[in-house]
Amino acid sequence: MDKLGWLGDTLLSGRKEVPTKDALSGVKTLGIYFSASWCIPCKKFTPLMQAVYEAKKEANEGFEIVFVHRDREKKHFEDYYATMPWLAVPYDKA
Repeated sequence: MDKLGWLGDTLLSGRKEVPTKDALSGVKTLGIYFSASWCIPCKKFTPLMQAVYEAKKEANEGFEIVFVHRDREKKHFEDYYATMPWLAVPYDKA
C-alpha cells in the first residue's frame, strides 16, 4: 500500500468515499485510468474498458481500476464519473 500513497487516504466508490486501503484490499492488478470529460478519444475508450472491467470483476480476478480525472470543473468530473463502475480519486485530490 505504501507505493500507492499518492492515491490519497480515500477513494470514491460511486458517491461514497472509502479508505484507500480498504478499497484496494485483495487487489492483485490495479489499472490507473487518466481521463477527462472533454477528451473525445477517452470517452470512446471508456465503454470498451468498462466491458473488460466487468468481465474481470465477474471472474473475481483481483482486478480494480482507479480513475484519475483531468477535468477542470467538478460538475464535469461528477457527470463523467457517474458513467463509470470503478473507483476514483476524489475531485479535489487529483
